[in-house]
Amino acid sequence: MRWSWLVVGGVTTLLVFAGVDTLRSSADSEISAPTASTTTASLPSCTQQDIRISIEIRAGIANVVARNVAGHLCYRLLHAWRLAINDAAGNQIAHWEDVRDPLVEGIFPADVERAFVLPQSPVACDSPGPYVAVVTVDPYIARRGNLSRSEVACGFNDGPQGRRLRATYISRAGAICRKATATLVAATPGPGTDLTPLEIDAAWSKAAARASERALAKLRKLPAPVDRARLGEIMSVMERQTDVLRRMAVAASAGDVLRFQTLSALRIRLTHRKDDLILRLEPRWDASTKALSECPVGLPA
Repeated sequence: MRWSWLVVGGVTTLLVFAGVDTLRSSADSEISAPTASTTTASLPSCTQQDIRISIEIRAGIANVVARNVAGHLCYRLLHAWRLAINDAAGNQIAHWEDVRDPLVEGIFPADVERAFVLPQSPVACDSPGPYVAVVTVDPYIARRGNLSRSEVACGFNDGPQGRRLRATYISRAGAICRKATATLVAATPGPGTDLTPLEIDAAWSKAAARASERALAKLRKLPAPVDRARLGEIMSVMERQTDVLRRMAVAASAGDVLRFQTLSALRIRLTHRKDDLILRLEPRWDASTKALSECPVGLPA
């Protein structure tokens, strides 16, 4: 099942049952991997009190969030879980049994979270809201009410014309970005040059920034079919990524290895952020947005 995101803000109320506490959102938490020497045999099992399950709003859509609040590594398997969406009258409008995307699978690092966006509703949610989402994963039950149509991932109801407009945007944007990536590849120094590794980094960063700038200029001219606010956020991350590429070129040209490495790590984080936002468009657009992940230029991450 593919997961993605939609755009709508909202103030909602979180009701938690069966030992699920009210939790604060913490966006973009990073999960640290256990060391290679860590084995499941040496880890304690996560107790019910060690894990908290909640439904939280992230980037305008409800997410199922699992947190390790034990303060130490523990081991637990939480695989199949159930999800239901009800309308204001209490009627169930969508239901998923045995969702296979694991909330917790094996080693769960301390003080981190794992979040999964609600799947797209198979209906247009024509019945009136607000809506209620309920997730059940033994022994946990979490419930969140007062949700909007977008927050429970209702699909568009704009017919074939809307789908064609979105597909056209993806196709045109993808073509722009593939061309920019090809330009970058052609401008990147290949093996066998007399350049030092840092000089190669400087040349690559400069070429990547230039290709990104040109692609961004063309992407801004494309008419946005829907989700202008979301596309604007994605473009903003692309612009920040491009700015970091410029600064990387300056640092490498000046021989500042530490600054170049710091900026390179930031660029990678921005690339992941951009790709994540693009992926979240899929259920709302009812189309694959994979072609946009190469925008404004394909970069390693």
